[in-house]
Amino acid sequence: MKAQDMKAILVRMITGLTAHMRVRPVLALLRRFHHRPAVQRMSRFFDPNYIRKIRPFRCRLKLMTVAWNGTRLLVDVNDHIGFQTYIRNEPFEMTVHAVARQLGLARGDVILDIGANIGTASIPICRELGCELAAVEASKDNAALLLRNISLNDVKARVDVVALCADTGADGFVKLHLRDGNRGANSLHAEWAATAGDTAFEWVPALTLDDYVNRSRIADRIRLIKIDVEGAELDVLRGGQGFLKTNTAPILMEYRIDAGDSTRDLLFQVLDGLCVDYEVHALDDRGNRQPFDRNTPYANVIFERRRLAAAA
Repeated sequence: MKAQDMKAILVRMITGLTAHMRVRPVLALLRRFHHRPAVQRMSRFFDPNYIRKIRPFRCRLKLMTVAWNGTRLLVDVNDHIGFQTYIRNEPFEMTVHAVARQLGLARGDVILDIGANIGTASIPICRELGCELAAVEASKDNAALLLRNISLNDVKARVDVVALCADTGADGFVKLHLRDGNRGANSLHAEWAATAGDTAFEWVPALTLDDYVNRSRIADRIRLIKIDVEGAELDVLRGGQGFLKTNTAPILMEYRIDAGDSTRDLLFQVLDGLCVDYEVHALDDRGNRQPFDRNTPYANVIFERRRLAAAA
C-alpha cells in the first residue's frame, strides 16, 4: 500500500474518532490549552469543517457562550465558525473590528455586513463603538443565531434574511446551497466549497444591492461595507451599480484566488470592475494596509474610493 493511501486511511480513522469525541469537556480542554502549538495542531481534527471534508458529518446544534471584551456571543460549536470562536475565545473575524477603529467610526455610523453569518465579525465593534449594524444574511439558521447575538449585546441593528445578487430569479427566490459543518460556506453557487454528499439547499428571497439600499434608506450613513458571500461577490456588485457610483465607504472582501480557477477568474472581474473608482490594498492580521499584488491571495483586502485615498 502506498504511503499516501495509508495516510488517507489514518486521517479517516482519526476524524472518525474525533467526530465522536466532540463533547463539552473535550472542547473545553482544547479551549483552555489552545495557546499551545501542539493543541492548535490537534484541534483541527475536531473542526467540523475539517471533518466534513473527510467523512459525512451531521451534528445537531450545540450552543456555547463566548465572552470577549464585554461582548457575549452564542456560537454553535458543531459549525466551523462557532468552533473556532469558542476554542480561540475571541471573535472569528477581527478585520472589521480593526478597520472600524482605524476609520474612527462612531455612534450613528452604519456598518453594512453582507454575509453577516452569526455576527462574530461586526457585532463586537458595533457594541463597542455604538455603530448601527445593517446585516444581510441569506441562511435562516445563521440569521436566527445572528438575531440572538444582536439581542445579547444591545446593538441597534436591522437584519434582512435575503440574498443580494444581480439575478433575483423569476419569482424573487434563489437557491442557497448549504454546507453542514461550515455554514459560513453556504453559497449561491453549487460548486463552492462542496464536498461529497453536499446536496441540501434552501430557497431564499433575493434582492439587488441597489434595491436593498434604496429600501433601507441608510446609504448616506454607511461608513464601512463587508462582503463575504462565498463566491457571489460579483453577483452582489453587479446588482449595486447605482449605489457604487455614489458610495464613499471602504469595502472589505476576501481575495482567495488560490481557491480555484473559477474563483480566480471571478475575483479578477471584481478587481477590474472596482478598480475603476477604488484603490485596493491588502490587509495584514491587524487590519493594516499593505501593498497589493493581483496574483497573490489575501485573507482580506480593502477597496477605498480613489478621491478619499488621495485626500488621506
